[in-house]
Amino acid sequence: MTKHNFAVKMAKLSIQHPWLMLLIPGIISLISIILASGLEMRMNWSDTLPPNDPVVKSYRDVQERFGNAGGIVVALEGDYERIITLADTLEPLLRELESMHNVQGRMPSEFIRQNGFKLLKPNEFKRMLKSSSDPGLLGTLRGMNDDYEGEYTDSESNLKRDEVNIARSLFGLYRSLEILADNLETKPNADAVEDAVDAFSIGEPYMLSLDRKMLLIVCDPVASMLEVEGMLESAVETEELLSKIRPLFANVDIGVTGFARVGMDEMNSIGFYTILLSLAALVLIYLLLARSFRSWALPVIALLPLLIGSFWTMGLLSICFGSLNLFTSMIMIVLIGLGIDFSIHMISRFNEEMANGKSNLDAMIITL
Repeated sequence: MTKHNFAVKMAKLSIQHPWLMLLIPGIISLISIILASGLEMRMNWSDTLPPNDPVVKSYRDVQERFGNAGGIVVALEGDYERIITLADTLEPLLRELESMHNVQGRMPSEFIRQNGFKLLKPNEFKRMLKSSSDPGLLGTLRGMNDDYEGEYTDSESNLKRDEVNIARSLFGLYRSLEILADNLETKPNADAVEDAVDAFSIGEPYMLSLDRKMLLIVCDPVASMLEVEGMLESAVETEELLSKIRPLFANVDIGVTGFARVGMDEMNSIGFYTILLSLAALVLIYLLLARSFRSWALPVIALLPLLIGSFWTMGLLSICFGSLNLFTSMIMIVLIGLGIDFSIHMISRFNEEMANGKSNLDAMIITL
């Protein structure tokens, strides 16, 4: 069958049996809508990568072993004692979430004990040995004072460079003396002494701000930054947990940040504005076509085949692939951009032939 014969037959069917030509596409469109309802939207960047590529495999292996560092950060702000109590309550609850790979509410004290000296630069290690030459309490304090005087008294640049570390070390000393003072009045406690030594040598066990009014809990989701859906799920689970905790600690401000939380806000905003802008675009297209055709009905006729073609395409995609990724999801934009041109061309040509005195059938055949 040639293109001309096919066009003639379709034109005759459209003119002689219009309801049949509406019924058949309508049934196919209904089936396509049902199929398209099961089409999964996979908005993960990892779905666009080749699964068998060695680099991708290595990345997924690292992700499974270590999680996504810092995907969610919970910030607690308030009185020191209250945020410490809340942190001790909240950390194990966060660990129980299925979407979490690791939760870090405290400094890794055991790791620092085993590897702390390895993390020091050579000059810092020499300073540490010198200041700790006298292991007694007074000797250690004297050695710390002498070290600060020798390193920072005549060097303002060194002081600015290390001022945060200096402040944190002094907080560790302050915490150590607090623990000792609380236990000196009673019988010496070996555990308290060990806590005091840890506070002095490692610092505050919690990730606190310098004013000790804000505490951070870093959560590593199982999902990577490329897996948007998994990251959003971890953010939602975290928010649901915090909504239950907030009434119990009304005097502590609980905030959430991090890649996953920001991503959730962005997706919520994008979803709402995408629908709004799409509807606005359709309305503007309709008004533009109504102005061009000088008719309120013809734009509907122009947009109807576009919608039908979109339904059929989504139905076929559901059968063949079952899902869309970040790139293939943009196919609807391409379909709308291309399809509306063909609709305008066909309607304009049909009206032109009718104005030239052709019959409906002849005008349809020429148009097709």
